[in-house]
Amino acid sequence: MGRAIRLGLLVVAVGAAGALMSQRAGRREGAGERYVHPGLGFAVTAPEGWSLREAGAAEEAAVSAQAAGLVLVITEEPRGRAEPFTANITIAVRGLPADSQLEGAEEAIGYARRLLSSLPLAADPGSDAAVEPAGLPGARREFHYVQRHEAGEVAVSAAVTALVSLQRGRCLLITGSARSEAFARYRRVFRKCVESVEEI
Repeated sequence: MGRAIRLGLLVVAVGAAGALMSQRAGRREGAGERYVHPGLGFAVTAPEGWSLREAGAAEEAAVSAQAAGLVLVITEEPRGRAEPFTANITIAVRGLPADSQLEGAEEAIGYARRLLSSLPLAADPGSDAAVEPAGLPGARREFHYVQRHEAGEVAVSAAVTALVSLQRGRCLLITGSARSEAFARYRRVFRKCVESVEEI
């Protein structure tokens, strides 16, 4: 797992098999909330009023050794005073292991569930669910962790979704994170972002 603590991001990165680094080919469309990355074959819409940017080299380096290429960071625009943790969504891409040989949505969902089960975070019992936005099979689970920073600790909850592209042999890891006490009001925002993902 990689944590870019300075930025208040949790970047989910798992396993060494099937490493895939991002290709700098993404572009914004329309008013800037829609992001299209032809090189990695996906498009996503950021929540209204959130900032969207490609990951920088330092952020990519935080996860590159752990086989997930961080491609995109979507952050809620701060309101009022600066907070030590800002709600955010990260999208990382990894290749499927060469020996995975997944066939069909059921096997892809099983792979996504195993991937989420391997994360070294405290899972929320009963939060596991199969998902299939835009025909991309996958799974979703909620986790909890404590983020340490200069001013102390922040309890954070994260909704992590793993979507499998059988056609491209890739997995999108979409992580929506917020302070635990405010997480319930972000669930819908995070789900809407996942539902906006399209394979292109």
